[in-house]
Amino acid sequence: MAHVRILRHYIHTPYLLLASVEAVAIAFAASAGYYTLHGELPVLDSHLPFTIALVLTLTFFMAAMGVYEARLREGYSGMLLRTAVAIFLLGTSGMAVLSYLLPSLSAAPGVLLFAATEAFVLVAIVRWLIAHLVDDDLLKRRVLVYGAGARASKVASRMRRRSDRRAFVLVGFLQTIQGEDAVSEHGIVPVTYPENELLDYCKRSKVDEMVVASDERRAASESLDELMACRLSGIDVCEIQDFIEREASKIDVDLLQKSWLLYSDGFVTGGL
Repeated sequence: MAHVRILRHYIHTPYLLLASVEAVAIAFAASAGYYTLHGELPVLDSHLPFTIALVLTLTFFMAAMGVYEARLREGYSGMLLRTAVAIFLLGTSGMAVLSYLLPSLSAAPGVLLFAATEAFVLVAIVRWLIAHLVDDDLLKRRVLVYGAGARASKVASRMRRRSDRRAFVLVGFLQTIQGEDAVSEHGIVPVTYPENELLDYCKRSKVDEMVVASDERRAASESLDELMACRLSGIDVCEIQDFIEREASKIDVDLLQKSWLLYSDGFVTGGL
């Protein structure tokens, strides 16, 4: 699966993996901070609660600051600034409060400052290595838009910049009706008309997800079996409204349908 949904927020799998790697780096920094201050490694049993608390606290505040946001446009320097605020301001404050409330989570005086500093350095190194040694496209899912008309043009217009597509690679647009093309003017990716079965086309193009954006309901209905075959083969299939909501964090009112308003969980409220 290319993403998970936590508290109604979509988090892309590559960023979950990145957070896991950085959590290991923070755990290492917890011991390294103790070693820097005392010149010896800490006793595992007594230092483990502090290490776990530091990992969870810093990871939580980094996520809250948006460093794992797929659409972060500020680049490496912006990520470092957000990380610095998360670690040195929010993280250390959070750890101080936890240590006050739960003394078992505290460490020797000065360890927290050294551990936070080394955690920041290690996280910065991890991010730099990934940015320079790993092709971003390898960590992204490949998305195919089923349709090339007015509805599909919403994707082309809203996500024309590379920064708008940080979480996915746009493979192309498929015309569901010959001559239907409202996306070529945006010049993002080519518009094609599949001559073979849809599933074969998706396999050749290594598609991970298909966005249904046909203007004609009939076109989508007639291709229902092909779309189902893609779904059963492991390709995610979603509607364009859900896709834009997930990737742009916005709802396009022009695409709203009564069925989406009826079944969307955005209207769930707690009863009294």
